Amino acid sequence: MAGVVVSGAQVSYISQDCEEIPEFLGRKYGHMAKRLDLSFNLLRSQTLAAQLLIDSIGSSLPGAQFVNRLPA
Repeated sequence: MAGVVVSGAQVSYISQDCEEIPEFLGRKYGHMAKRLDLSFNLLRSQTLAAQLLIDSIGSSLPGAQFVNRLPA
């Protein structure tokens, strides 16, 4: 998959080998995203992923859903 895919209120950034959530995701899609799919990246923990997302897009997403398939 190449880059960002947007489908409705879901933003997918899959298989990009990122270790952190890129800031541009929050700047560009934070206002409309309800769901962020970071499957098959190199994020270290769900806590880190959640904190980076909150830092990136702020607290303007009440009820946002996190989808992340992290290695065990």
